[in-house]
Amino acid sequence: VTQTAGNSSTALATTAFVATSFAPKASPTFTGTLSAAAITASGTITPNATAGIVGTTGVNNAQAGSVGEYITATGTAVSLVASTAKTITSISLTAGDWDVEGNIYFTPAATTPIYEAIAGISTTTNVLPAIPLYTDTTGAGTSAQQQTAPAPIQRINVSSTTTVYLIGEANFATSTLTATGIIQARRMR
Repeated sequence: VTQTAGNSSTALATTAFVATSFAPKASPTFTGTLSAAAITASGTITPNATAGIVGTTGVNNAQAGSVGEYITATGTAVSLVASTAKTITSISLTAGDWDVEGNIYFTPAATTPIYEAIAGISTTTNVLPAIPLYTDTTGAGTSAQQQTAPAPIQRINVSSTTTVYLIGEANFATSTLTATGIIQARRMR
């Protein structure tokens, strides 16, 4: 190496530089595609046992198709026929593994006693799911006494877009009864 200053040049000592690469003590293995938009892995992803996967800290929603996607619908008042299952509201779920639950609010007329209120999640309109996938509550049978019944969480695992229904049924007498409700689903994986 020669350094030139003004009209003279001076020879400098040369030292060979050897490039060395250092691997982390415990090298991670990644097989997949990494891009600015997404990470795709073809094998198992195992998060650290104590650190885990960091969740969102903002007030936002998971995009459609992502784990955590949330879908909900609230129904309007539906007239019921005594001891007959009826769809209160519904949602459309895309292919995937979902946890679905709901709640039904039963409103009787002033002279209507409710003896039993039932709520469940079903993939068939106007049909309750099988026992024990619904809640069955009994009432005092007092006229004009409103009741609620939760539809327990049910796993809905579908391979194509499917409509899922919140189903209500009541045993009542004398006059009329309506029901409203909410159904909500969270994509689990």
